[in-house]
Amino acid sequence: MRREDEPEEFEIADSYFQELRTWLGFRDSHEAWIPEAGSRLAQDDGLIKPHQASHNIANAVVSAIDHLHALDSIMLGAGASHTLAPFSLVRAAIECAAQAAWISAPEEQATRIVRSLSLSLKVAKDRETAYSELARRHPNLQGTLPDFDSDKAQLQAILDASGAAGKLILPSSTHILTQVRDLVPRTSALSVWQLCSGFAHGRR
Repeated sequence: MRREDEPEEFEIADSYFQELRTWLGFRDSHEAWIPEAGSRLAQDDGLIKPHQASHNIANAVVSAIDHLHALDSIMLGAGASHTLAPFSLVRAAIECAAQAAWISAPEEQATRIVRSLSLSLKVAKDRETAYSELARRHPNLQGTLPDFDSDKAQLQAILDASGAAGKLILPSSTHILTQVRDLVPRTSALSVWQLCSGFAHGRR
């Protein structure tokens, strides 16, 4: 799709991306990483250091903005759009935004803490999976491999010390999007993500 062939579609897209461009200052500043003193997010952070909820949220928000800005660049910047590649960027942006909402939306502090530490557990699992594959491919690899069981025990100890009752889980993107879909009443973030996932993988 080219701008000269679909001018109305590009005009609509540009109206969305103009708003996105106002978020780039936030993405590129330190504000994303420092919660306001006394805020509930700052209070959450204080209970679960060094795995701050604010860092999980900032990582997700910054990544969502980054993916959408990349879409802006390859579409509006180039004046053309690839057929399927944009769906990968939209899919990732939805996932990341959903992660941030999943952690920050609940009113109950215990729920926010459990969810944030669960996301940190997911990161630990991903790290172990990646390094284990490297070790299999390179048996002489130097260094200590991540220990998921140790990471899980540490995160559970932090959760227990916070006073929030609960058990850590390994959240999937589907699980997260299912739990936050009511935050976007005009559409289903879950179904849009599923459609984008199909296109991103060449399944039309």
